[in-house]
Amino acid sequence: IQLLPQDSDAYFALGNALRGQSDREAEALAAYDAAVAITPTDYESHLGRAAALSALGEPIQEAEAYRTALKIKPGDVRLWINIGVAYSGTDDIETAEAAFREAVAIAPDDARPPLNLGRYLAKLARPAEAIDQFYAAAVADAEYFEEVKLGVGTARAQQGRLAEATANFASASRMSPKNEELKSSLVEMERRAAELEELQSGLTNA
Repeated sequence: IQLLPQDSDAYFALGNALRGQSDREAEALAAYDAAVAITPTDYESHLGRAAALSALGEPIQEAEAYRTALKIKPGDVRLWINIGVAYSGTDDIETAEAAFREAVAIAPDDARPPLNLGRYLAKLARPAEAIDQFYAAAVADAEYFEEVKLGVGTARAQQGRLAEATANFASASRMSPKNEELKSSLVEMERRAAELEELQSGLTNA
């Protein structure tokens, strides 16, 4: 493709085309770099850079690309969520959690920030805090209720509350009967609950 030296749109389009091909993420990144060098306020090219860096396994640089995009659109809650997601793949727990909490703070009526924070807290084995965030997501938008039930079930399983966890997974599974992941999770929860019941039934006083 013949590109004009000062055509940022052309470099952006090239980056998108290269990202659609396997093993060409580095070339796509170079195209996005050229686009933002010409037009530093090119929001979409900064997002393209972040996506390419993510595919290249560079979460810190990915997060920095999102931070640069934030300077262009400071109110875009998706960017804070994406920063949190990027850092959640690193050992920097504090920065990841802070990004998710910033997203919650700037968009209190959006279900996505508490849902993602809840997932991250569950990943950190902090189930009580995770459950609070999952319920906040449900309050913000009932459309996410299925995902909330799944998240709460996971957190309660971490707490050792298998009966409640199983009920949550069963409820979520009924709401989405074609979700194979939910089905397998429910089977596993039921298996673990049965094992626990068998163990408890064998306990006797000394």
